[in-house]
Amino acid sequence: MKFQGSESVELKRTLNKDFAMEAVDFLNTRNGAIYIGVDDNGDAIGVSNVDKTMREIRDIIRDQILPSTEGLCEIGSLLEDDKTIIVVKVTKGTKLYYIKKEGRSATGCFYRDGTSSTPMSEDEIERRWKYSFTNEDLLKETPASYSPLTFRQLKIFYDEVGMTLNDDTFASNLGLLTKDGVFNKIAELLSDKNHIGFIYARYNGKDKSSFSETVDFGNQCVLTAVEKLMYRLEAENRGVTEISLTTRSTRNLVDIDCLREAVYNALAHNDWLNGGVP
Repeated sequence: MKFQGSESVELKRTLNKDFAMEAVDFLNTRNGAIYIGVDDNGDAIGVSNVDKTMREIRDIIRDQILPSTEGLCEIGSLLEDDKTIIVVKVTKGTKLYYIKKEGRSATGCFYRDGTSSTPMSEDEIERRWKYSFTNEDLLKETPASYSPLTFRQLKIFYDEVGMTLNDDTFASNLGLLTKDGVFNKIAELLSDKNHIGFIYARYNGKDKSSFSETVDFGNQCVLTAVEKLMYRLEAENRGVTEISLTTRSTRNLVDIDCLREAVYNALAHNDWLNGGVP
């Protein structure tokens, strides 16, 4: 069998100092595999001391790469032409990964560019570092884009479940303030009027080439927007009746609980800092 290097496959004769860099570029870019014991022509030459080399690989991944790559790197082996090859499967992570001793710099942060490991620019490092935080962290520490904010709709939601928001303390209690004490993006999402689109779209046919209707539920408290969207989806969820010789049964086109879960998941994972929900 001939092995071939590609944007997702790295071939190495031996384990060397470049391994950490190559693991980092896959962690930052795409799922990939590093084959150790294969020459540049794609021929298997094998690894002489498999157990020792695997231990060294584990040490490199654990000690030389930050943040933790737990669950993202799988070390295994395969036999080719009676030669043992080590395979390290790397799954793309959700954070900015870098070589520990070099730090978050151009000499420590890499991405996969074709078949090469390429240093990141300072701008790219800053961008990826920013988005390596959780969405919640960013929303909490990013100030709202405008003011003043009002929360009449939010207070109505709390009243409906028998709870009252204290005007003096609700913002801090609900995490609606940055460390500097100004309203953050979460507050903006929950305010009565925001600049976030929340678009419901209905199409003709099975593709997205032709709209039959669009409705924007946005520019208001996101809780109100979700409530209105779910009312609309429930109205569109028509019943289908099936009749046989002995039975008659009716079912909806979509399980509404599953649909609601899908909507909530989309909201939880949406990038609220860069626009609304289409």
